[in-house]
This record gives sequence, C-alpha cells and structure tokens, in this order.
Amino acid sequence: MYSRFSIIFLFTLVFASFLPYRVSADVNDFSFSSFDADYYLSTDSEGRSMLKVVETLTAEFINKDQNRGIERAVPITYDNHSLLFEFKSMTRNGNPEPLYEQRKEPNFIILSTRRNDPVNGTQKYTFTYTFRDVTKSFGDHQELYWDTNGTGWRQQFGDLNVRVHLDDSIKKDFTGAVSCYIGQEGSTRQCVGKTNDNVISFGSNGPLAAGENLTYDLSFNNDTFVGYQPTLNEMMPYILSTIAGLLFLAMIFIKLYYGRNSPGMGTIIAEYLPPPSMNVSLAADISDKTLTSSTAQILDFAVRHKIRVIETKGKFLFMDSTTYILELLNIDDLDQNELEFIDILFGNRQLGSQYTFNKTDTKRARLMMKLGKVIKKESENQGYRQKKTPQIVLQNILVVLITALIVAEFVLSISNSNNFSGYIVIWALYFFLMSVNWLKLLSIRPLTQKGREVHDYLKGLKMYIKLAEADRLRVLQSPEGADKLPIDTSDNAKMIVLYERVLPYAVLFGAEKEWLKQLGNYYETNQTSPAWYSGVGGFNASTFASSIGSFSSYSNSSSFSSSSGASGGGSSGGGGGGGGGGGV
Repeated sequence: MYSRFSIIFLFTLVFASFLPYRVSADVNDFSFSSFDADYYLSTDSEGRSMLKVVETLTAEFINKDQNRGIERAVPITYDNHSLLFEFKSMTRNGNPEPLYEQRKEPNFIILSTRRNDPVNGTQKYTFTYTFRDVTKSFGDHQELYWDTNGTGWRQQFGDLNVRVHLDDSIKKDFTGAVSCYIGQEGSTRQCVGKTNDNVISFGSNGPLAAGENLTYDLSFNNDTFVGYQPTLNEMMPYILSTIAGLLFLAMIFIKLYYGRNSPGMGTIIAEYLPPPSMNVSLAADISDKTLTSSTAQILDFAVRHKIRVIETKGKFLFMDSTTYILELLNIDDLDQNELEFIDILFGNRQLGSQYTFNKTDTKRARLMMKLGKVIKKESENQGYRQKKTPQIVLQNILVVLITALIVAEFVLSISNSNNFSGYIVIWALYFFLMSVNWLKLLSIRPLTQKGREVHDYLKGLKMYIKLAEADRLRVLQSPEGADKLPIDTSDNAKMIVLYERVLPYAVLFGAEKEWLKQLGNYYETNQTSPAWYSGVGGFNASTFASSIGSFSSYSNSSSFSSSSGASGGGSSGGGGGGGGGGGV
C-alpha cells in the first residue's frame, strides 16, 4: 500500500510533466558552424605592413528569439603598439547592414551587430577591417604571427578555414617558412599550412571547442617591412611629458636658488619657553607645522583658561562613543587672529558659548582655511617670510603650466592607449605622489633673518620637548636656564604651569603623548586636576593623557584641520589579432 504522501508526490510529478518546460535563455547559448577568413598582406606608401581582414562567422542560433546578433572583439594592439584599426563594412547573410555599435575597451574594439528584432537559425556575419604594423622584426627576419578566431569565445566552431594572400610586392621576400598552432591559449599542438602561389591556407580539420584558436606564422626577409613608427598624436604624451619635466626642473631650480631661507644661528639651543609675543598659529606657519596648528591653538586657549575642553561619553549603535565640547570662558588679551579663531569656533564671542566637535564641519573648515591664508600673509607683513618676488610669481606660473601639461598628457595617454587599466593605475599613483609633494614644491616662502631666528628658536623648543624628563630638568637647572626664567624644579605647581604653557607646542611637534604623560604625573603628585579640562570620572594621570591624546587625534582628524613562432617556438594565442566575442 502506498502512503498518502507517496500518492500525492506521484500525482505532483505526473501533473508537472504536462506543464510547459522552458530553459532560461542565455545569449551565449549558441554555436558557430564555421569561421572563414581571408587575410590580405601588403605594404602602404611608407613600406609599413598592412593587413586587410575579411572574416565570416556563421552562427547557429538554436533558441527562438533569444539573440539580437553577435559581438566581435578585435584586438587593436600588438607588440606594445597600436595597430591603427579601421572598420570597413559588415554584411549579414550577404546583405550590407550598418554596424550597431563600435566601442573601445581595453586593448579591443567591440563590433556589435545587435538588431532591434531577434535573429534565429543560421546567420552569416562578414566583417571587413584593416590593420597597420602587423609584422614584427626578430633581428634576422620578420614575421606575420597572427591569431585568427581568437581564444576569447564561449562558443565552439564547427570548422575553421583561413587563407593569407600575399601581395605581389612582398611575395619575393616570403621565405616559405610557415608554422601553425591550434588549441587553447598556450597550446603548441601544430597544424599544417598549404602554399599555392601567393596564397597560404590553414584549416582546423574539424571542430574547435570554446576557447580554442588557430594561429599562423609566416616568415619574411628582414627588410621586407618598415617598422612601427608612432604618429605625432601617439608621441604627444611623451613630448608633453618632456616639456613638463624641463619646466619641473626649472621650477626646482627657482625653489632651490630663490627659495632658500636666510642662514640660521648654526647651533640650536634647547629652549623651554614658547616664543614671546607670538600666537601658536603664527609659530606653526614659521615652523611649517600647519597640519596640527588648529589643535595646538585650541589647547593654547585651554591652558590660558580662555576655553574649557569637556569630554562626554555616550552610546552609538550599542558602542561607547566620546564627544568633545568646547566652552568659551574668556577673551581678554587675545589678538585679532585669535579672536577670529574664536569667532569661527563659537560663531560669536558670548562667554559660555559652546561648540561640539563635528568631523564633517565643512563650513568651519572653509573659514579655517581662509584664516590660514591671513596668517600666512601676516608672516610676510611682520617680516618673518619674504614677500612675493618676480621669481616666486614665475614659479607659480610654472606650476600652472606643469599642471596643465600633466592633465593634457593624461587625457592623450588614455585616448591613444588601449591599456586603460594600466594607465589609470600609473597615473593615479603619479597624481598621488605629486599631491603629496606638490604643495611644498610650489610654495616659495623663504624665511627672512628675523623669521629664521624664530624658526631656530622653535627648533630649540622642539629639542627640549623631546628630551627625557631628567635632561629637561638639567636644562632648567643650568646657568643658561636660570638666566632666562628661573624655575624651581621641586615646585610641582610651577612645573605644571610650565608644562601647560608648552603643551600646545608639544602637539605642534607631534610629541604630545609623552608630554601629557609627564604633565599628568605632575597633576597627580600635586593632588590637583586641570581646570581647563573636564573628563569623565575622577582624575588619573594615565586616563588624562589618554583622553587628551584622543582629543588631539579627534580634532586633528576633523575637517578643519615576445618569442618567434616561425622557428616552432610559438603557440596558439601568441600572436596579434584573434580576440573573441559572444552573443547579444
């Protein structure tokens, strides 16, 4: 006895057998019954090799209304140069038809026969096109080493027959050496060529599976063809590159000769106090440390008790997150640039105003960049940097010209080349490297003697900041230190004041981690905490250093701030031409 489930299952199978069965259509689900091609080899007026190709592909479309035609991918480069491809005509079943599309892809031209209405059954497509510079020199001879149907097909070919027609002008230079290879790419399985007067014929003698190709090779005397000569259009990227290189050298000469800073003092002395009568942003410009200047300026405001940094904790997508808020406390004794910095942060000068850090604050970023230009101008007006000279103007003009040449060279390289992906990678890397160094190369802002003195003073301060703590104490206790501003190193309160004053410059020079650690230890030893920073939980030296280090990172990351085939060493797919295609 059958169970109820077995009976239902059997009934379902019987019922399903009466339903219409439809295989999902794939435009590549067809085959070619044949591939026939004639190759006409000759020379042009300059003696360069020319190849006219007339190839007929007979497609057998087996699924009704599945296809609109085929696509033929024709390689247009060989031996690392262009083949000057030119499409002539296309017929379908012996009748001329316009080509639906001719598009350029890396190393190929795609010829599409797509129609608006379906094509069914046997369809015979004939393409006619020409190449130039199809031969290659091997020192003692030249060769036409050519792929026919190509290895890039997903369809099989029932039969393949090709004929190479030698023009009378080159027949006398044909050595008679012929090779033929058949199979997948890299196959060395040989086939036979037949020579009849000036026609050499090759055939597959049976079907070719998907991805299989026939490659033929003909040998000629060494001086039969004039070698490949790049056109002016193809040479233009190299010409532009040469000009850009010469201008670049000129720009570097101007930079090195006219952009030199005034000579310094020679010996750098460790300094433990910030430069007097100068804001942090101006010091950053003089010391070429503008990338961290915003954070340094904010911390300068903080340790001067102009603002308070407030750390808050929250949740974001079930994870802990930290937010930093700035609160305005005092604006007394701030210079004009510092007041403008306050205006940018808080939007006003109202005490108690707050600003919450936002990494995508583009409005403030633009305002900060504008203020940065003002500070650069002030460096010139106050005599720290040289004002623009004719040489600097010339250098800026060279920058514009070089940039224009680089862009033009890039566009021409892409339009002339068929190796798009290679060029894109090379040029992307080139532009990246240029962007890293470009700003410094185009920036001719030499320091005056006055500016060099401040620059060397700041180098001394950097030297002091990066010393070990014991060495810093020795500097403070030295006679030179006592002459400047005596500091009792045993008084933790005074050491805190000193470390706070220098903290913005430690940030400026990228040494805030160790500096904050030592400052935190002084706070802890003195049993106090910074009035200008409000953290989460009780004060702890390591927690303080970690929090301020995180704040520094947070604010810095915010928005403001080839072989011969004739000798038998060739293979299928190793020559020019060939390609592949598929259905559409």
